[in-house]
Amino acid sequence: GADDYKTEASWVYFTYSVNENTDIRMGRLRTPTYHYSDFLEVGYAYNWITPSSLIYLPSALSSFNGIDLTHRFTLGGMDGYVQLYTGRFGGDLETGGDTYYLDLNPNRGAIFSLTSGDITGRISYHNAKLSMDLDPTAGRALDNFLAGATLAGVGDEFTADESDTKYYQASFSYDNGSTSAIAEWTSLDHETAIFNDSVSYMIGGAQRFGMATVHLTYVATEDELESGVVGVLQKNAESKENSIILGVRYDYDSATAFKIEAERNDEELVGGAEGESGMVYRVGMALVF
Repeated sequence: GADDYKTEASWVYFTYSVNENTDIRMGRLRTPTYHYSDFLEVGYAYNWITPSSLIYLPSALSSFNGIDLTHRFTLGGMDGYVQLYTGRFGGDLETGGDTYYLDLNPNRGAIFSLTSGDITGRISYHNAKLSMDLDPTAGRALDNFLAGATLAGVGDEFTADESDTKYYQASFSYDNGSTSAIAEWTSLDHETAIFNDSVSYMIGGAQRFGMATVHLTYVATEDELESGVVGVLQKNAESKENSIILGVRYDYDSATAFKIEAERNDEELVGGAEGESGMVYRVGMALVF
């Protein structure tokens, strides 16, 4: 009943199969940013209760309206695919308790994936023109940030009007049915200084023992600041965090998994200040139908 019963959907699209190896989709699609993007909300598909938010940023930007093309191929004894997409996202973005209107137009990218036996590699590049309704007199956090930059004489660096945003991703996974491993690296590069650039990575492994799977993952993220006055201002919003996740998954049957996790999170820097360390314990259940 939230939002006056308005329907929100991550996927609303149709597919046209050009041939047995090539598909074209049009409509609302999942933005293929990460290794697990296509099934990010299908918790049964991975060992964690949810992937770490230090690298898998929770965001309304996970879907876009547009078109994509996927071509599957074989190369020697390897299977792979190439995916190209273009489209637009326009809507509200909530961050720090404030709401901003954000427009990514065009929003486009390319993904290349190759699988050989138990090993899969994936690389992707994403680019968008970012615009936001920032106003130095509006009183929201980013508005105040822009106002301070304007007083410091670098306000133009902190505007967001069709500024380039680039996102790079690379991942490597191994899974032989009982032993698995995942390594993923991402880099976010903004032309506007209103958001800090950042680099994140995770590395993890899992071992299956009958119906139970034990997994361990290390995740880290760190902002990269500009030089000069711009970097001094960005330091007020600098973040640096890491976490270690230890968990157990128990597959009750072919469609039900119970999960329990313990995560130690270390906030080295949050908003430019020293953060805190703490433990998070979670229990969950994943179902597929």
